[in-house]
Amino acid sequence: MRDLKNRTVLIFGNGPSLSDFDFSIAKAFKTIGVNAIQMIYEPDYVVFVDDVAEKKHKDLYKNGKSKIYCPDELNPDFTCTRFKRYRWKSGDIVFTDDILGGVYYGHSSVIAAMHLAYLHDASSMVLAGVDLNNGAHFYSDKNKDKEFTNIEFVIKDFEAAASFLKNKGISVFNVNPESALECFQKINLNDFVIKEC
Repeated sequence: MRDLKNRTVLIFGNGPSLSDFDFSIAKAFKTIGVNAIQMIYEPDYVVFVDDVAEKKHKDLYKNGKSKIYCPDELNPDFTCTRFKRYRWKSGDIVFTDDILGGVYYGHSSVIAAMHLAYLHDASSMVLAGVDLNNGAHFYSDKNKDKEFTNIEFVIKDFEAAASFLKNKGISVFNVNPESALECFQKINLNDFVIKEC
């Protein structure tokens, strides 16, 4: 991920808003996706943090073109760059400043992707498909009538990450105006690309 240095990184969750996302704009960025993102787009990097994703999306990880990142306690039978992970204890800073300290494992794979982008000196981050309005994904609306799992903890993780990154001078934006996340400025991605380029 050394190629993230001083770059804006577009980070993909798996929210249903990706069904309407124009992926052609992604070429303006370095990209990280999580979990099942390769079903709809092949980013530069994919991050997953648990054995559920490993088992469920193994064929995507094995056969895709993205470089895969996963925690060192998992033992996938495919090529994967491994990282140490840790959980946040009350009062701790969410992100370490050193890869040897580990990657924060919170309640969302997107948080791990953001931490990896931070550790590799990304200058800013743009979130897409980080909706959190319900349990649905771009590939299934099976849980659209259910609340996002552990939503209160997920929101706290993102709020802590937002505060940490802001203090480090790193801007984070969200392209979904309907996202349940209020801790990141919401933007129009096309306007952002025009302004930044």
